[in-house]
Amino acid sequence: MNMTLNFLDVAGVIADVDRVPGKLVPTLLRRIRVFDTKNLIQVYREETGRREGRLDIVGACMARVHSELIDFGLDAETLRRLREFFDRGKDVGPSAFTSAIDAVKDGKPVTLEVALRQRPEPWNKWHAFRMDGHTVKSERATRVAAELDKAEGIVDRAVLTIDLQMLLGEFIKAFEFASATSQAED
Repeated sequence: MNMTLNFLDVAGVIADVDRVPGKLVPTLLRRIRVFDTKNLIQVYREETGRREGRLDIVGACMARVHSELIDFGLDAETLRRLREFFDRGKDVGPSAFTSAIDAVKDGKPVTLEVALRQRPEPWNKWHAFRMDGHTVKSERATRVAAELDKAEGIVDRAVLTIDLQMLLGEFIKAFEFASATSQAED
């Protein structure tokens, strides 16, 4: 398995990129462990009997995005739905999130929108996700988005836009460097 890091090393890369004091690395590590426990990130496990796994670039980037959204106050259930959104297309090729990471690596702008939508009659609220700038487009997702745009009474109460190029660009380079360095030491 190439280009993977253990949880502690991923937490260290996040801390380095964000210039977080070293004493806060355990907090980042706990978050990654919670993401693993709640199945919010894909983890690769070795047959060592240890609970710690390894993250590839997709899992590490997903942990980084989830960590950012935790800081904005989103809960685990919303992050679970986001993971499902990110995994779209995975059964027939690269996932939407893998495509977004490739676009970030190529220097293209990629944004993630998390919208809090509301329908007054009958009253309900939910989070909706949209990602622009990647190449995987799900036919179903396109159809659902078009139907929601036409639906009457649905309003976006708030929209959080995350520039994935800004959030992940430097992180991806640092992850790849740390992974290459780790492999050279093995």
